[in-house]
Amino acid sequence: METSAVSGQQRVETWDLKEVDSSVKELTPAETLDATVDEISRQLTEIVSIEEEAAAQHANGGKTPPRQTKLGELCMVTWAYGILRPRRRPPGWLQPPQMDSLHSLAKKLGAKSRKDFLTFEEWTLNDEDDMSWKQNAKVEIDSSHSNPTDALFDTIAEALCRPSSQNETNFDATASLHDPQLELMRLSDCSWSEIANLAWAFEKCGRSLSPASETLLRALAHEAAWRLRTGGAKTRSMLSRDISQLIWALGTLQQDNFRLAHDLVILLDDFSAYMGFELNDANARDSRPFRSWSSPDIVQTILALSHARVDDSQLLLALFEEAHSRLDSGICASDSRREHGRKTFLAWEVCVLLWAQARLYLTAAEGDVYEQFPGAAVSNIIATSSSTSLNDIGIGPQEKANIAWALTVLEHHQSGEAIDLLRATFYDAAKACKQEGLIQLEHAHQLWQALFLLEEESPSAVSKVPKWFRQLLSDKWNLEKSRKKISSARHKSISQVLNLMGVAHYNEHDEDIDVAIVLKKQASWAHQTYAEESSSAMKVAVEFDGPNHFTRTRIPRGETMAAPVRALGHTVLKYRLLKRKGWTVVRVPFYEFDKIPFWASMERQRYLQRLLKTHANIRFSDVDISDYSAMAPNRKTRFD
Repeated sequence: METSAVSGQQRVETWDLKEVDSSVKELTPAETLDATVDEISRQLTEIVSIEEEAAAQHANGGKTPPRQTKLGELCMVTWAYGILRPRRRPPGWLQPPQMDSLHSLAKKLGAKSRKDFLTFEEWTLNDEDDMSWKQNAKVEIDSSHSNPTDALFDTIAEALCRPSSQNETNFDATASLHDPQLELMRLSDCSWSEIANLAWAFEKCGRSLSPASETLLRALAHEAAWRLRTGGAKTRSMLSRDISQLIWALGTLQQDNFRLAHDLVILLDDFSAYMGFELNDANARDSRPFRSWSSPDIVQTILALSHARVDDSQLLLALFEEAHSRLDSGICASDSRREHGRKTFLAWEVCVLLWAQARLYLTAAEGDVYEQFPGAAVSNIIATSSSTSLNDIGIGPQEKANIAWALTVLEHHQSGEAIDLLRATFYDAAKACKQEGLIQLEHAHQLWQALFLLEEESPSAVSKVPKWFRQLLSDKWNLEKSRKKISSARHKSISQVLNLMGVAHYNEHDEDIDVAIVLKKQASWAHQTYAEESSSAMKVAVEFDGPNHFTRTRIPRGETMAAPVRALGHTVLKYRLLKRKGWTVVRVPFYEFDKIPFWASMERQRYLQRLLKTHANIRFSDVDISDYSAMAPNRKTRFD
């Protein structure tokens, strides 16, 4: 690289791209381009590092004023590499998707072993392992510079979080939201579009776990929240695209880095207050506050809330009411022309909204719009595909699996249109599997859960599913459930308490049951948990529901108590599956079990005694006998 000085602070650089990986001969055009992109990132990293080092020396008394790369240039670089270097591992996953091809479908359908159908893996975590998964996962995470792009992004993050030249204090990621350090950072000079593009680029590259990237992302959330709270010219220049893109990026990245969720909640609280929802007043929604928002912006915001498990009731109601109003006004758009400012929903976006509603388990109990929205969504998808196929309107394998799963979770599968859509969904999925010889395992799991329940709840919707396809989905589900599982600390605690009570049980039973109780012939119950036949009551699934089974615990601004949490859609669906298979499900929520000190074994036994109702009484000693009795309604534990 040659550098020549020019008058003022400008300079011209000439890069010899022939030097890029010259030791490697006969590179293909794609490999040459890939190597060139990496070399550019290395040289950009070096330039930014040198300039930031000079800036630090000047702050410490250096005489020569440093040249610093412009904020717009830094944002443009991250945006470009967000496109050139997209992440390979989906958010929250420990490794990239694994695809494999099948041999002749006819041969496989006739074979006894169907192992070659395993084409995709999804790794899940124990509920309380959010803080330790990086240590336990045998995959490379982005806490180190595994490639030149990682180094470039971290260097840019450090540059943006450095203080201005007149300030010598670096930003502390643990600082409070309104810490004055925020105003002294270079980041505070970024426009709204630059803030949004930075967050978007870091999400696209999947960069959030390194100290530098985490600090930048948290600072972006704090800077945006501060602008929303204080108002001013910077807030007035905010576009819906800017705030929705920032919320989406943080909502997606918090699946990789749980520490970002707190900053996202802070940002959402200030955004809700900015939109007038803080007082929990339904009148704030009457004027359709999101009328001017484009449909992609609405989808991004709802998707972020669902990924982060944030149950901001007023914000969600306003977003879904606006979406429902637009669906009622006409059919979905068939293409993505006029993307910016588009007020109609694409068919795949409607599928995303359905999935988000099911994920958060938003039902009529949370608002009338949630009872109406699934029907409107189904009607619009049916109308849009009336003269063509689902594939032609952008509904691919992922969207089909989401449709079947969401309609089953929300129990919206009895109407004629819903039955027609479910039939088309399963028909297309089976047809694609037969033609391509491939099925993505995650999709197979979603389809099987829906199919298994619909066979009883809405038989006409799945009556035409081919037998071979049903068997295939069943095989993939059983294979997934037979994998080796490791009990979490809370599961082990429940098992230990049951051992003290003398209750026989299995840990990590089939169907991912945390604790399966097996009653001995001489055992007896205080009374039945449910009014079922005695034979079914012999199969009791004790399920510990950790935080990831519920909406996020949060204290609304101005309140002193946390808002009630709600079970998520995948948790509700799991219990419906277990009940269909003859299990009586007993749930142990974390917000009850965790209140009992770990050393209070007798109190834990009393708690499970009341919950399971397996014993009329438990004798701890001659003077300490615990009789079964329901807990007083005004008490949460015996310590209250």
